[in-house]
Amino acid sequence: MLCWSPSVDASTPSFTAIAVVNVKMGRTYSAVVTTRVWMRSYTDMEVAAYVDSSDPFDKAGAYAIQSPRFHPVARLKGCYNNVVGLPLCEVAKGLLAVGYPANALQTDRSGGR
Repeated sequence: MLCWSPSVDASTPSFTAIAVVNVKMGRTYSAVVTTRVWMRSYTDMEVAAYVDSSDPFDKAGAYAIQSPRFHPVARLKGCYNNVVGLPLCEVAKGLLAVGYPANALQTDRSGGR
């Protein structure tokens, strides 16, 4: 992926499939989220430095869109969180679709107080 030289209009897809099940209610929600990603142009020296950092070795596609040093992505169309790892908006949509109430999705930030 890192050494792929895309044309100006070439993009690569990032897919994530999710499934949410509410066993008690017998409901299931599933979806596939697709995000199109356009990589920026980078030099062989940038790729070599990125590889030397060991950062790409635990990444799908060998890059992290959120990389603070490498910045591999020029633009995207779709869900940013899908490329990072999990499309949270779609997960929330699935939870609501199978019957979990909207207030169950809120995070208690009080620290349990």
